[in-house]
Formats: sequence, C-alpha cells, structure tokens
Amino acid sequence: MSSESYQKANFEGLADNYSQNRPQYPQRMLAELRALLPDGPLSVIDLASGTGISTRAVAKTLGDRANIVGVEPSEDMRRRAREDTDADAPIHYRDGSAENLDCENASLDLIFVGQALHWFNRPKFYAEAGRTLKPGGVVTIARNTRNWQKSEFVSEYEAFHEKYLPGFSRTERELDAAGELEALDWIERTATFDEEWFRPMKKSSFLGMAQSSSKVTQAITNAGKEKGMAELNDMADRHADGDGFLVMPYISIMVCGVKAAK
Repeated sequence: MSSESYQKANFEGLADNYSQNRPQYPQRMLAELRALLPDGPLSVIDLASGTGISTRAVAKTLGDRANIVGVEPSEDMRRRAREDTDADAPIHYRDGSAENLDCENASLDLIFVGQALHWFNRPKFYAEAGRTLKPGGVVTIARNTRNWQKSEFVSEYEAFHEKYLPGFSRTERELDAAGELEALDWIERTATFDEEWFRPMKKSSFLGMAQSSSKVTQAITNAGKEKGMAELNDMADRHADGDGFLVMPYISIMVCGVKAAK
C-alpha cells in the first residue's frame, strides 16, 4: 500500500490528538545528522510529516541553513502542522507521497522519514530517494518504539492491540531499515544511532496518545467503544504511580544511508 492511500484512509480526524500527544525525537540523536551533511544551505524533505513533529525537530537540529518541506497526504495533518509551525520558520508543507516525490533529480541533501517506513511501497520509495538525493546526500529512517520489554504497562498496552487487531504483532514495525539501505546499489555507507529514554505522562495524555493512533481507534471499534475505552482506563489506573503518572519507556532508532559521491 502506498503512503498516500494509507494516510488518507486512516489519519483524517486524528491530527489534533496526534499533535498534542505523540512523542518527540531525542535531540541528541538527531544532532548526529549534522556530521553527515555538507556545509552550506540544505534542501530537506520530511516524508509523511504528519503534524510536523519531526519536521520542526529536524529544523531545530539543522538551523536556518536548511529549507525543509514536509510532505504529507492528509489534509487534516497538514492543517495542524501549519498551525503548530512558526510563520517565519523555513518550513513549508505540501501534499504528496513517498513513492512520487515530485522533486528534480539530485536536488535533495536530506530525506527524513519518521515513524512511517512501514506504510510505504518501499522499492518505489528507495528508487525515488536514489533519484532525488544529491551525491553525498542522506536518507534517514527514524522511529520511536515503545520498549515493551522494560515495562509491564507497555507490554499490556501492546497486548491490547494484539487482542483486538487480528494479525497485529508488537514487533511488526521492526523493519530492518539498515539492511534494506545497505542492499541499495547507490548507498555508499550507513550509520545507526539509538537512544533509550522514558516519557512520563498523565492518564489524560496516555488516553489522548492512544486515540491519536489509527490502530488503537480501530482496536477500540473492534472491542466496542465502551468496552475498549474501559479497558484502557483500567490499564492506566492500575499502572499509574502515586502522583498519577504513567511512565512509557522508548527506544529511538535512526538509520542513515549516504548516497555514493559518484
């Protein structure tokens, strides 16, 4: 399935919850991009940019020398992204998909993909990335993954998905991005960076985050709205600490592939 058809079918109406409750990317991890990119002005695309969480994070990392375009097929997501982005930021948002970048050959310094590779038609995306990146340009695949191995709470949350979504596996998003990039004949080298971190949140933030997910909204529908929400509320109540906070451990991973100079 293409990124465009998936997002248009699944993300309309979720933008406000998504913007308010989805996790950020660790700035220390994103800072590793600076050493891989050339000096001077940078042309950057953030694919499946959603509400601009990753777009603004990359802009903060690279500073004013980067002109960044967030490419996002969902009109609702683009609306919220524009609302959340400073008017004078070097960021623009437009419609589009990963499989048809609508960019000139060898025109981009960085293609950033956050939390979206599993939606793409990956052979088509990789071909487009190879076509549009400049020699020495970088394609970056980043994701925040809930670290269920380190938390009974998160393991139970993953089990909720598995219970109500036939065929769902908590490991389904764990694609071998490094292996796929290394197999491309136009990639010269790859580098992988990761960071473990913990996100404290109130129950309301957890429920908002859950309902920003197309998968969780489908799971709630499958369970029956009243029953599904009751299970999530009970889960949050049982795992909250004395101050009412839940802690969600994450591991963030960023895989970078550098296009050969020739």
